[in-house]
Amino acid sequence: MHSERRNGKLHAVMNPQSNVEQASIEDLPRLVELLSMATGNQPDGFGDLSTLVDGVKAALEQPELCRIFVVREQGRILAMATLVTTVSTAEGGLVAMLDDLVVDPACRNQRIGSRLLQAVRRHAAAQGLLRITVMPEHLSAASRRFFQQRGFADSEMIALHFSPAAPHGS
Repeated sequence: MHSERRNGKLHAVMNPQSNVEQASIEDLPRLVELLSMATGNQPDGFGDLSTLVDGVKAALEQPELCRIFVVREQGRILAMATLVTTVSTAEGGLVAMLDDLVVDPACRNQRIGSRLLQAVRRHAAAQGLLRITVMPEHLSAASRRFFQQRGFADSEMIALHFSPAAPHGS
């Protein structure tokens, strides 16, 4: 990463030698840090540190179900994306949900997210996945535009969440 001046402001610029690769368990602290930046105090338990640690660890330990991709430059993770694979009876095969795509705020507007999404899409194609879904319930307007500009289309799907561990009335 280096800096350049544009419009009188100093901007960080991603080094072309940065790599998109699969995350490892050693990356856990940085992945949790990135997710914490992105989730803040959102509803449904998002943003709880112990939940994030457990979730990232579970994802890293189950690569057959979940892949976490990172953009790494000089050993530092600048961005991450979590791709969760499942079966869709409607599609007739394997599909994925892009659960997270987070770029460090200090590294935004450098096409890092675009490069990361391209790598995720290449992986999905190589695995024969039939669809990648992004759930928009927590996306900002800018994030929604990011995905739409890269070929993601609005869908009639609406997510409803249920937590089997939580107490519920009848």
